[in-house]
Amino acid sequence: MTKRALYRDIVKGTGAYSISTFVPRAISFLLFPLYTRYLTTADYGVMELLDLTGFLFTALIWMGSTDALFFYYWKAGTEQDRHATVFTMLSGAGLLGAAGSVLGWWAAPSISQWVFQSAEYGRQFRVVLLSCSISLPYEVCLGYLRVTNRATTYVYASLARLVVSVAVTVVLLVQYDWGIWAVLFGTLAANGIMALTLGVYTLGKVWMQGSFQLALLKKFARYATPLGASGLAMLLVHYGDRYILQRNVTLAEIGVYSLAYRLGMVITHLYTPFYTYWRSQMVSIVASPHGEAIYVRVCTYLTVLLTFVVLLFALFIRPVLHVLVTEPFWPAAQYVPWIAAAYGIRSVATQSRGVFLLEGKTGGEFGITLAGALVCLLAYVMLIPPLKVWGAVVSTLLAFAVMFVLGLWQAQKVRRFPFEFRRMLSAVSWAVLLGAAFYWVQPEDLGLQILLALLVALLYPLALGLSGFLAPEEKLAAKELGGRVLAAAGLGPRKQ
Repeated sequence: MTKRALYRDIVKGTGAYSISTFVPRAISFLLFPLYTRYLTTADYGVMELLDLTGFLFTALIWMGSTDALFFYYWKAGTEQDRHATVFTMLSGAGLLGAAGSVLGWWAAPSISQWVFQSAEYGRQFRVVLLSCSISLPYEVCLGYLRVTNRATTYVYASLARLVVSVAVTVVLLVQYDWGIWAVLFGTLAANGIMALTLGVYTLGKVWMQGSFQLALLKKFARYATPLGASGLAMLLVHYGDRYILQRNVTLAEIGVYSLAYRLGMVITHLYTPFYTYWRSQMVSIVASPHGEAIYVRVCTYLTVLLTFVVLLFALFIRPVLHVLVTEPFWPAAQYVPWIAAAYGIRSVATQSRGVFLLEGKTGGEFGITLAGALVCLLAYVMLIPPLKVWGAVVSTLLAFAVMFVLGLWQAQKVRRFPFEFRRMLSAVSWAVLLGAAFYWVQPEDLGLQILLALLVALLYPLALGLSGFLAPEEKLAAKELGGRVLAAAGLGPRKQ
């Protein structure tokens, strides 16, 4: 396959998965006005801590097993061995889910006492942990769809889960005024229905040739355990600040910070469609004749795209929040650009150290994540008490910066890739310069601020183009694309 064909497949796969990523985020974005009218800032604070604990619970019992599925699926020599890989993983997920449900039901009151210093939320934790346990077979089924490149089915499944979750949540929230219980039961219903539906579908594909192999399950565990530990450490970076903030600020302030964090993490959601495709196909792509060059160039493009999005956040977040949410949530605007920048760094760092997964050295991934988590935890303890919410923001930025530098250094030792650091730095520098200029001259009037933001946003790609950022082949591709766009618009010559 040619280099251009590989790029085309990457774009096509990313585009397909973007539907399953952006539609739920768009719906969630549109539901902000509804949720913020039926849920208080304190409710948001409670939901944030419930969700965080659910993420920690899932990471603890699941231990990064989806990546193990991808690795051993591509290492399998025959189609029968690949089916055995999927069947074994799905069986293991079912057993883990059952054990997790029992453990979560029993431990919920104690977890509530630890998180909230009260057993009051034990019933809510039981629903959250049951929902997380049920989701494990569903995650294996989604992994099967990804590794076999069944993007259309993946999208249908994701959208079906969204429909169930939103329908149940909105009915219970608006009609019955159930508050956070509406959100919890909406998620539980969606996970349960989709785990059953996709489980039947996947078993129908692999049952006849698949077989349960205990030795293979042990290999999964060896590969996935460092990734699971890495996931736990990363969750500490993502959400550990909530537990320290809970002891230093009000639940209302945590709710505002939670909203800012969710908006800033849109960066991660933009990266997710590509990540969803790339992670499942990475071994195959890099092994191709042009694979190493594609790996390097993709990292450059990812840096440019995410840097531009961070700039857009800085330019438009204030007027967006004024339109979408009520006034008590407006202070979130000051935190969002910095959180978005932190997650931009994190996404590029994740891409650059994918070498650890390529070479089966998952312990390296754990080492980098653990180092970042320790730096982050130390920063939380030192900065949150005096700086409050800003201490959490600075700690997150610092942790991801450390992980980027340390991870790149260690990954290059495992397998060297000639990343285009000069171009990546140029893309970031122009965004910082334009963003600083915007904040220096921005007017208080929201209308004028939007006009100035549009101007600055248009200047960013123009600055890259005029500064010599584009490589010769990129200039040619841009020229071809421009010609096609003009022809499609009836403004240029059409090919005969």
